[in-house]
Amino acid sequence: MVVIIPRTECAYMSLRRSYHRRRLTPRQDNSYMQARRSFNSIREKSEGLQRSRHRDGSKAFLRQSERHYDQVKDPSVIPFNLRLKKLAKDRDWRAALSCLNEIKKKGLKPDEISYATAIDACSKALKSKPAVALFEEMKNVGIQPNVPIYNAVMNACARDNQWKQSLGYLDDMQANGVVPNIVSYNVCLSALEKSKKWIIAVDLMKKVKLSGMGLQSITYNTVISACAKSRKMNVCEDIFQMMKDDGFPPDRFTYSSLLNGYRKIRDWDSMFKVIREMKENQIHLDAVIYSTVIGACADAGKPKKAFELFEEMKANGIMPNEVVYSCVLRACETVKQVDSLLGEMTSKGIKKNPVVLTSAINVCHKVGGIENAIRWFDQMLDEGIKPDWVAYMSLFEVLCNANEMELLDEYYQQGVDARVLCHLSDNGPKNQVTVDLQGWSTALARAALRHVMQEYQTLFERCAPIDPLTILTGKGFSKNQPILRPAVAKMLSSEFSPSLDFKFEDGGITISKETIVQWIRSQDEQDKQERQASVFEEMLSFTDNDYNFQHLSLNSNHVMPLEDFPLPMCESILSHGPDFIPPTHVPQREFSRWVGQGGEMHPLMQTHPILGRDRSPPVSYVQGVEDFPLPVFKQQFLQHAV
Repeated sequence: MVVIIPRTECAYMSLRRSYHRRRLTPRQDNSYMQARRSFNSIREKSEGLQRSRHRDGSKAFLRQSERHYDQVKDPSVIPFNLRLKKLAKDRDWRAALSCLNEIKKKGLKPDEISYATAIDACSKALKSKPAVALFEEMKNVGIQPNVPIYNAVMNACARDNQWKQSLGYLDDMQANGVVPNIVSYNVCLSALEKSKKWIIAVDLMKKVKLSGMGLQSITYNTVISACAKSRKMNVCEDIFQMMKDDGFPPDRFTYSSLLNGYRKIRDWDSMFKVIREMKENQIHLDAVIYSTVIGACADAGKPKKAFELFEEMKANGIMPNEVVYSCVLRACETVKQVDSLLGEMTSKGIKKNPVVLTSAINVCHKVGGIENAIRWFDQMLDEGIKPDWVAYMSLFEVLCNANEMELLDEYYQQGVDARVLCHLSDNGPKNQVTVDLQGWSTALARAALRHVMQEYQTLFERCAPIDPLTILTGKGFSKNQPILRPAVAKMLSSEFSPSLDFKFEDGGITISKETIVQWIRSQDEQDKQERQASVFEEMLSFTDNDYNFQHLSLNSNHVMPLEDFPLPMCESILSHGPDFIPPTHVPQREFSRWVGQGGEMHPLMQTHPILGRDRSPPVSYVQGVEDFPLPVFKQQFLQHAV
């Protein structure tokens, strides 16, 4: 019985394509005909075996034929395997699972190639759970996993940051007598590198080296990257030296990991030393390495060096991308440089993204001011680029430094409407407002708190219920110092007038309902007083020619002092101008319109001996403003309002 192995399948399909293209040599033509005869022979025997199953009902024969069938790879599965291979290349894991189910529905049995390819499709799509499920299903149907299948499922777990599962399958291999190869260890090291488990990665590499298995360059690079991500540059340097001692020359990936590690610990001298070594070893510098070094120069306060590397990059024929431009923009010292780089991107057809324009906005911390920050932020909107929360954070920091609170409120509302900024948490308890500020900057937190208190004021005006407030700040550490929680506490104490009383409870800051209501009422009183003072000040500036008040000989008992008039009436006079002549008598049915919504009277009006007791005054009592001569008008305001 001829058994088709995967290599034969691939060779047969390749020879078939070449045969139809008429590019075969005589020797290859004989190989093709031999492979075709073998393929047809197996297909005929398989079809005959299936027909025998229907003709003979003997259970013993069925068991014997099934055992015989399992020893031969079913040629009918080969087209499905080829389709699975294409789906795995396209990372279409759902279609791969559907293809596997289709094999079962047709009465065929998926082989180890089918399962391995489907697992590979899940791995490339970062879906570890379906890959693990296929692996367990394969074991349940009696297919013993080999090294490539173990590597495939470990790679699926590694891509999905499931490092514990990857190491678990490595132990399972050894327990089942399957000897891991260097690829198996490299996959596990990759999982540890993604999860920043540098200690376990170093120990595993040393274990492999002591076992006598030959390491690869990718093995050293993966461990160096794991240590660099954890900022353990002393360990990186030891492994880097070990790599060179073992005869593995460092490549671009090795140097890139070292550069990223030195940048994280802000060791600029070591970074520039690595760059010199790369040039000495004639290692090609690509756009990624240039962006890393240029960004480091910007962070190190060396803008001249950053622009020199930028020009060197273009002189070497490397086209800068948006990442490089974002790094160069951070090194700009003038607004003219920023506009020049943005114009260069437009002329070369390089698309801008939020990171590029955010780098431009960050320049306004040094130069430019809020005008240019707002201009570049609005440019982002005009070009159809949706700002992310980092762009809003950069703009808010500029606005907070300039103490532009009105613009801060306006742009925060814009971010909320665009669904980029969301301060409310869905996990909080009912009948309580939970604001989640974890991971937010101080400027973002300030804007969010101002927005929340404004929302409370709106709810109070609509007579909606007021719920207590809980503010989640998380750890909020920066350089081992708590930052966000003390900053939020300071805002509540000093930036809100009057200050808001709060408590630290359950890992957050809580403000009671009574405190919020009291603060809203004080804000309303302050707004009324400010509005009243503005109106009074404008009325006191009147002259005899501004308004033609008629002096009527009225009994003093019928003259109401002007400070008792409600504020809406005074505002109506100012809004209509000199041509406005209010009615001499205000009808009782319109009294509520004059005194304001809800029948609330002016604070000075509430102390009147008659109107203070009864909010429905006699029709003949409420006099028009024109009934008061101008001298009396000014005198009453000077005595009572000022």
